[in-house]
Amino acid sequence: MPKENQNSIPLFLSDRGLSEVSELPEEMLGLYRFNKWEINKPIGDRDYIRYDILTSRGWVPPANELTVKEVNALGTCPNDISVFTPQNFTGPKQAIIDPVEIKIDLSEVGSVTPQQDTIPAAWRLRVEDIEYYIPENLDQESLSHYLRPTGKPALKIAKHESDDTNNVTEYAIELLIEWYSIERGVAEQVIFSVEES
Repeated sequence: MPKENQNSIPLFLSDRGLSEVSELPEEMLGLYRFNKWEINKPIGDRDYIRYDILTSRGWVPPANELTVKEVNALGTCPNDISVFTPQNFTGPKQAIIDPVEIKIDLSEVGSVTPQQDTIPAAWRLRVEDIEYYIPENLDQESLSHYLRPTGKPALKIAKHESDDTNNVTEYAIELLIEWYSIERGVAEQVIFSVEES
């Protein structure tokens, strides 16, 4: 299971194949959940599932619909990082943590695993209101790898919405282009890589 350590960039980037980025956002906060029997463990010894990351440049895609809705309800817009705080989101089995801090605090027995399935915010919320953090100056292959977690949700929604079962792939590609304002070649690479896995 991948782990964050002091010699790596935040795991939400490295587990998407990025070994470096030109500049990290000034602010980054993540929603992490863990099992209730780990509540008394030191923070760095828990096995976390990372649900969402909100940065000062927007959400790391795909971003869960419910999380984005809650931020929108609490703040001035769906990207208002000022309300994405422990006071608003910390519960018995979840925590809001800076991904750089969790990188430092994580011990040899702790871990962070990305959530594998999500309902993307872009599906039913106004796309133009949601900002997404996409690192600058990525080539097509790196960008496609970074956006790969958006592929499975897009395919799932395409299967649900498309009347033509032979058109699911094309529909999913169009969804990614619409949701994340990316070039067709990138969207195709994301969807094809998910379908082949």
